[in-house]
Amino acid sequence: MTKKAPSDLSNEAKKIWNKICREYDGLDTYFHTILKVCLESYDRLQQARRVIDEEGPMLKTPTGFARENPMLKIEKEARSGFLQAAKMLNLEILPGGGSIGRPPGT
Repeated sequence: MTKKAPSDLSNEAKKIWNKICREYDGLDTYFHTILKVCLESYDRLQQARRVIDEEGPMLKTPTGFARENPMLKIEKEARSGFLQAAKMLNLEILPGGGSIGRPPGT
């Protein structure tokens, strides 16, 4: 029986959780804890990306100067957290928005 996805994850992250847990039944609490951190980082990365796509990477201050969108830092940190957690779990992440999951044969 697979552990239910945490309720605070996005629907997309819950689908990833369910896919991974279905494929690898019997995973321990440590794995589930790191997987939750991984998918929380994934959600934060997606949230930041949406804001950056809407606002752009540079913002104008009230005085007219351009400055970097603060969401770029959040995106970078969330991406780093996501990749670190995925590496700890030995998850394979396909480039170009491909799937996330365990590599074949593990």
